[in-house]
Amino acid sequence: MLAMAPALWPAAGGLTNMSMRLCHDGRECGKQAKNFGSAHATVEECAEAARADPECGSAIMWSPVYGKDWGCRCCNGGGSGGRPNKKWQVHRIYPGGACGGVVPESPWQKNVSAKRADKLAHCVEGAPLRNTRNISVYIGYISAVLNADKRAAVRERCGDAYARFGMPFGFYVGAPDLGPIGWEHRRKQGQRFPAVDVRAAEALSAEMTLHGDLVLDMVRDNYVDKTAKVDHIFRDGLASGAQYIVKSDDDQCVCPSRLLDVLTELHAHRTADEEVYVGEHFWARGDEYSRMIGTDNKTVAPFMGRGYVLSRELARTIFEVDRTHTVLFQPYGTSSEDANVGKWVAHATRAHRLKVTMARRRGIYAYVVVEGSHQRVGKREAPGHARSRLQGRGSESRGGRD
Repeated sequence: MLAMAPALWPAAGGLTNMSMRLCHDGRECGKQAKNFGSAHATVEECAEAARADPECGSAIMWSPVYGKDWGCRCCNGGGSGGRPNKKWQVHRIYPGGACGGVVPESPWQKNVSAKRADKLAHCVEGAPLRNTRNISVYIGYISAVLNADKRAAVRERCGDAYARFGMPFGFYVGAPDLGPIGWEHRRKQGQRFPAVDVRAAEALSAEMTLHGDLVLDMVRDNYVDKTAKVDHIFRDGLASGAQYIVKSDDDQCVCPSRLLDVLTELHAHRTADEEVYVGEHFWARGDEYSRMIGTDNKTVAPFMGRGYVLSRELARTIFEVDRTHTVLFQPYGTSSEDANVGKWVAHATRAHRLKVTMARRRGIYAYVVVEGSHQRVGKREAPGHARSRLQGRGSESRGGRD
């Protein structure tokens, strides 16, 4: 059920099963955080020192040629963006995540908002080394077939921080639905899938083999079925035993330290029978857009779909106890998953007399960017342009998917 093998993830409150990985042979850190000098004789000793020092990020710089004579040095963040130097290596010192890439200089990168870049750095690179709060969290990303660039950015920018805090995560993706199968053909037996769907499935299979963090669903991958992915995320979160389950869009990092600050605060003031529903952006009325009004012409005021958090018992009530009501949302819901979640919370509150605190807290998420892209990761691509990576330009293109 879970996207990550459990052995790769440390339990809340400490790090276990330490591993190292050579990320860059012949390259320096993008920015050094600390020089430990020549006290450490091996790269393994250097890694141990970096793990124990809160000033260090998730990578070290070590010279295989000169060893301790050049000193043990730790990197700021994941060590990406360093200049070439054949006498140095960059090693990742935590399990999970991905090696930092070589960041190319481009006019677009120089124009990235300094405010957003600072927020992302504070979100992940400025986070402490460990989760000492004893609060367990599961993170589920709603993603899409063509969003490989977004997933790569999340792995690189957020993966090491999640590993340090013992927060497993997965990307929830449905079956490819890019080709021109009309409704008049969907009820016929023996239909073969379009070539674009075949290529997309092969690409997803290769990505899963390489990273192991996709959670694939038989539901067709389109916007109207995003609610099914939300259901899958929270059921996997419950199966993991997490106390809090996070749904996130795939263009951002969940900030581990800030999230734990929020959950620690709420946890400390919760009564035994109190549940929480947490988010950053709140729809004040729930009817700001007509698409938020359900089939029954009723609305609630939910947190926006960028991301939200449910405490365990609230999630269990919605996705297990009230399963019939949750799955059969057509009489009251829409294709907007955030509005549906708000209605589920409201129903659980009424039907089971749950005491639910809706907590709006800033700083839980930070947008990531994709190197070499000329648009923010969260920006919708023009129909056909995104598919050109798989199918080229041709008559098979259809409207854009989220």
